[in-house]
Amino acid sequence: MWRFACMGRGAVLNPFSSGRDVGNFTENLTGRRNGLSAETKASGTLANRYACALLDLAQTQGVLPVVESDLKSLSAMIKDSADLRTLVHGGGFGRGMVSPVVLAISRKAGFHALTIGFLGTLVENGRFRDLPVILDAFARESARRQGSVEARVETAWPLSMGQTRTLKDTIGQRLGAKDVVLNVSVNRELIGGMIVTVGSRRIDASVSSRLERLGRAMRAGAQV
Repeated sequence: MWRFACMGRGAVLNPFSSGRDVGNFTENLTGRRNGLSAETKASGTLANRYACALLDLAQTQGVLPVVESDLKSLSAMIKDSADLRTLVHGGGFGRGMVSPVVLAISRKAGFHALTIGFLGTLVENGRFRDLPVILDAFARESARRQGSVEARVETAWPLSMGQTRTLKDTIGQRLGAKDVVLNVSVNRELIGGMIVTVGSRRIDASVSSRLERLGRAMRAGAQV
């Protein structure tokens, strides 16, 4: 049965979910600004607002582990399928073509009704192309609420166990996180040092960046 979901643009048709689920999600996202959680308001970006709204609903309904599992599976599917990546990024498909495909994929994968409704809302509001960013935002916010953060680390050389432990402790203390998961990769072009990225925060302590900054400063001084 087709249901109406009122997002910021007005009423849109959503064939993905029950009216209650879609209505609740919509309300969490845009309908009751004063009723949004402080975390949702503070998130800033559109992707974070969608992610926080879904998290709030999943927690309220007691299905957060199921929804998390659905989104992890969906992330893996996007990475493994070039056709799905094309669908996500547009590829010239209109919403009328995307909706039934996304619905079929969701049902075949056995996704929870809330997950299916969420994906349908993204399609109907022209935000399906933002899905990869929203999935990342969901994973980060979920981990943060559980006292865990994930940090992407690029280093010029592999880290020793002691260096890894020190880095995790430092990040945890700075961010107030109980658990820090490091995703470490080696990039020889950095020459030395490292680049640490946590969410939207990026700390570049690499030798290559220092040399680049020094070069810019020397060029600027020569022009004076």
